[in-house]
Amino acid sequence: MTTPDPTNPYAQPPQAPYGQATPPPAPYGQPPQAPPGQFGAPQTPYGQPPQAPYAQAAPPQAPYGQPGQPPAPYGQAPYGQPGQADQSAPAEGQPWGAGVPVAGANAGPKNVPLALLAGVGVTLACGLLYGFIAKATDREFVWLVLGMAAAIGTTLGKVGGKHPLLPPLGGLLTVVGLFFGEIFGIALIAHEHTSMSVTTLLFDHFSLLVDVWKEAFDLFSVLFIVLGAFLGVSMTVKSGKS
Repeated sequence: MTTPDPTNPYAQPPQAPYGQATPPPAPYGQPPQAPPGQFGAPQTPYGQPPQAPYAQAAPPQAPYGQPGQPPAPYGQAPYGQPGQADQSAPAEGQPWGAGVPVAGANAGPKNVPLALLAGVGVTLACGLLYGFIAKATDREFVWLVLGMAAAIGTTLGKVGGKHPLLPPLGGLLTVVGLFFGEIFGIALIAHEHTSMSVTTLLFDHFSLLVDVWKEAFDLFSVLFIVLGAFLGVSMTVKSGKS
């Protein structure tokens, strides 16, 4: 191998232009790289971001056709970073796992005096209706007892809430409604056979109506009274919890 002649300019390697540093030699087996921005430098394909340097991971790209993750609103931290309240965590002072209170679960007494007045009014109305139906059909029905107990118990429970006095009062008012309905039905029947009015029979001859009621009292009357008392209590308790 011949050594280059130092006096021959054609045998020396090319020199960099004046004012520019000589580029380092390219690694063995790779073509020389031109400085960025000059002719011969590697170009980035159109529409693609520049590649990250060697040994540095490039940021993940969103799939084609899907928008990237929007930035967090002003004053809020991104998801998964501190500063964002956890909605699944229990409130302060509340044990873990405690659910939302059910409406009506802790319903206490509401307006007991108003419940008493409303219950008496519903009892009178149900007694009048019971008397009209008993007189028209000349019979008594179990569903009439059920309807009267439901009306009285629902009124007491909805208005009065969970008060210990209301369930027994519901059973008592149901029995009173049954008794008043039967007396009123007897007064309607007596009005057809006499010249006295229903109000006269109820206020002036009430004892006579009671005597007639005692004569017609039988085992079915006892069953209706017991059923009415039980349904009145249970319906009042159920309505007070809701």
